[in-house]
Amino acid sequence: MSEIKSFAGRVRVAALEYHEKGRDFSAADIADKMGLQTYREKKSVACALNDLRHAGEILRLEKGVYRYIVKQRKPSKEQVMWWHLQQGAVTVEHLMLMADVLEAYAVEWLNNLLRLGVVRSYENGTYRLIDRVEEMPKNTRKAERLKGIRESKKALALALREIARARASVERANTLIEQAESDADMGFEKK
Repeated sequence: MSEIKSFAGRVRVAALEYHEKGRDFSAADIADKMGLQTYREKKSVACALNDLRHAGEILRLEKGVYRYIVKQRKPSKEQVMWWHLQQGAVTVEHLMLMADVLEAYAVEWLNNLLRLGVVRSYENGTYRLIDRVEEMPKNTRKAERLKGIRESKKALALALREIARARASVERANTLIEQAESDADMGFEKK
């Protein structure tokens, strides 16, 4: 695990340790755990705890006593669609309504599952899982699209370098032409 560098991140880790032990804590407890000694450092802990409280990660039980609460993450739109698909037959409209997605997104998601052989589509516009699959398959279309974007950027960078080289060559040629014209105007000829 990489080392936490931000002060708030270090406060969060210390608070999480108290949570794992099932204990509440104070700002002084966190400062001691972090090895802080000066008033200024301890005051910073109190400010960080206040920020974490506003972010919903820490609950203030009473003045000076806190409890770390594990923040529940909202499921992604794909996870919501997957859950509904596992419950039975779904339609594009059903997924749009339940997962709050655009029609194009629901269609793309279902087409990816069709391509992977995970779902079957029926004439009435419904989709069903072919077999009971617990884990949602990865959307390989995204990876393919990102790979295409990276390759396009690489090709564009190469083309821009070639254009820069060509432009430099044209500028050198123009300079030589201007110099030759200037020499010709002055009556000098190259031998």
